Amino acid sequence: MTMFPALAAQLMASHPTFDPARYQPYADKDLAARSPEYTAEGKAQFARQLATFALAGFPASKWTKRLYGRLSLSFNHIAEHDQGGFFHTWFADARRRLAWVEHILAFRPYGDPTYTYSDVERDFQHWLAASGLRTALQRQVANATETAERAELARLKAKYDSGTAGMLL
Repeated sequence: MTMFPALAAQLMASHPTFDPARYQPYADKDLAARSPEYTAEGKAQFARQLATFALAGFPASKWTKRLYGRLSLSFNHIAEHDQGGFFHTWFADARRRLAWVEHILAFRPYGDPTYTYSDVERDFQHWLAASGLRTALQRQVANATETAERAELARLKAKYDSGTAGMLL
């Protein structure tokens, strides 16, 4: 189930869904043979998994060790101590998810795609920019902020509008 169903339908219809033909396999053929993540198909699987994770609303249930392992090496990320620490840092709430989206969009991929995931990073950035996720997350953050502020206002009104509560003794 996706958290952003309208975005998901629109994106999957308009984007090539991260076709392996768009990516360069690693130049080290022995490495690619030993580890499928270094093939063009492996790169495409990562991009699809990351997009699915984002469209689902970044749920912990889709935050796999494999996704963490590759993402912690992409977009100039660091491991953030461990898989749980990375999730908490970037995906624990709407404000952090928005910060992650902005981080990804601001990042400038570099390196030869036969030795890096720079081709996937560029492609994912284009997908993310077109996805509308940033706007959707900005709305979520604004709504969460308003809800919290209204709750605080109600608490303060209850405390200070009760007649004598506001009087200094």
